[in-house]
Amino acid sequence: MDILKHGILGLLLSCLLLACRQSKTRQFNVTHNETFSIIKQTNGNKPFCITLVDSTQALSQKFIERLKCGGWICPTASYNIVDINLPQNKWYTKWLVPVSLPLTCVFTSDGHLVDLIPGAAKESFLYVQKALTDLQMTEYHYPNRFSMPKKKLIPLFDRILDCNTGLKEGIYLKEELGHIYDSLPYPYPYYIGLVGALAENDTIAALALARSMTDLENPYYMEIFRDEFIMAKKTINPHFNVKDEATVRIHPTRILLSNCLPGIEKPFTISIFNDGKRPLNVSKIFKSCSCLELKSHQGEFTIAPEDSVQIDFVFNSAEKGEFIRDIFITSNAINNPILYLEVLAEVQ
Repeated sequence: MDILKHGILGLLLSCLLLACRQSKTRQFNVTHNETFSIIKQTNGNKPFCITLVDSTQALSQKFIERLKCGGWICPTASYNIVDINLPQNKWYTKWLVPVSLPLTCVFTSDGHLVDLIPGAAKESFLYVQKALTDLQMTEYHYPNRFSMPKKKLIPLFDRILDCNTGLKEGIYLKEELGHIYDSLPYPYPYYIGLVGALAENDTIAALALARSMTDLENPYYMEIFRDEFIMAKKTINPHFNVKDEATVRIHPTRILLSNCLPGIEKPFTISIFNDGKRPLNVSKIFKSCSCLELKSHQGEFTIAPEDSVQIDFVFNSAEKGEFIRDIFITSNAINNPILYLEVLAEVQ
């Protein structure tokens, strides 16, 4: 039995060392077009992966370290690991609007999307290998913001990618996009269509697409598609000025609560300012923990231009220790539609 164990361990170590030597199969922050060139040089006509990570998150950091060492990867496939925080990679977030990261996109050798595999667990890697081997969509779960089964969603994402690639090559796939708008109504396909219509000087189509796009505006989409929404608003109104829009600012920007006692409410107040020239509509205030309670302005409310309101909270924890909690303020502010406020509390 010991001999068998040592044999298996030796085989695993050999595979790990082999994978670590194959550094050409792992690239970091290579552009989508450059990926194809690397595939041809290192991998022939084999499938490849592009994994979206957030380098500020612990799970993504863990994923990157595993790939650097060759852990749980398919040694014959090419991996391009892209940090969504870098400007050249932000379009991936606009395209896929992922719920969580890491997210591995499995492609055929000619660039068609096969599967989307979330997570950094061993199970995720195994399903990536299965998708690479079978070149078929796996049954692995894919949570998404569209409440849509991935069997229906992934082909739509693939078609949107084709439209985006075509537009960069000067080809406006107008009819193809027309079939996508109703099936997957989110800002990115409308933005591609808007760029295409403007390139063809089709003012009527551009105006219609810009209006359809702005109809989808909400705090979450504004945070991701800020520049795209500005472009749409300028298409509708050539005199649109960002400086006239509602903006949000808070004071203080961080809450420090000391000398808190277990089970005793600790009140605190924040001020929300609208420095813009249009009304600031605060749609919701979220708290990350039941230990935070909102005492005022519990529903939607509006702050007039160049005005402010005070929001009252209490912190109350039955346990002792140091706590880090978050407050999220969503609004129509063009500068910060989802504003994060950190609360640090010490309970003695």
